[in-house]
Amino acid sequence: MMLATVSPAMAAAAAASNTTALAESRGTAADPGPDTTGAVVLTALSFDDGNKVVYQRDMDHRQNPIWSAHYALSTIQDELKNIDDSLSRERPSIDSSSWDLSLKDGRLSVSGSLSAGDKEWLENRLNDDEPLTNAVTTFAKAAVDYLQTSDDNPAYQNINFITGRLQSYVFADVEGQVQSKVQFKKLLSDIEGAHSSPGVTTKGKNLGYYSLEALASQFSASPL
Repeated sequence: MMLATVSPAMAAAAAASNTTALAESRGTAADPGPDTTGAVVLTALSFDDGNKVVYQRDMDHRQNPIWSAHYALSTIQDELKNIDDSLSRERPSIDSSSWDLSLKDGRLSVSGSLSAGDKEWLENRLNDDEPLTNAVTTFAKAAVDYLQTSDDNPAYQNINFITGRLQSYVFADVEGQVQSKVQFKKLLSDIEGAHSSPGVTTKGKNLGYYSLEALASQFSASPL
């Protein structure tokens, strides 16, 4: 995979604003490189460190969260399919299209057109599913690692892969935004829709990268 360099203008702007310039690299069609997930590899150049490339920060706040989110969402997808398939036997009054799943105060919560009894039953069923609960909390942590602005993960601007628009990546209270805004069935549906959109071409679909970029496009950002 080819590594792009930061332009002088980009470097000067970043230095002036105390933000971090990011070199973006992608594989070419002929040579997609070892990472064929479609994820953009961002190499941060810290001006506080004399333009030293800080690889560990990229791993902590780019590649590691992307892959954690990918495997977590894969598990969530599989577990939700199994649960939906079993509802006709275990709780036929619940239609699989009538509910969604979110994380609230460390527990899985159900929303949708359900009776109080069905909602209580389904929430208990979901929270008893250890692989599902672990995957949801793992995804929430990956979102915080990827999006939460901090000294280790400074603010930057980049093209959002989902929207194709320039965006400021500067977020606070990502954990709270995950709990208030993320519904996992809808998120998986949004990812599938983005992957099927004209002009979106990847050699493989990384659920982590798609989902985290989707959250970046939906979460409330603070001004730079």
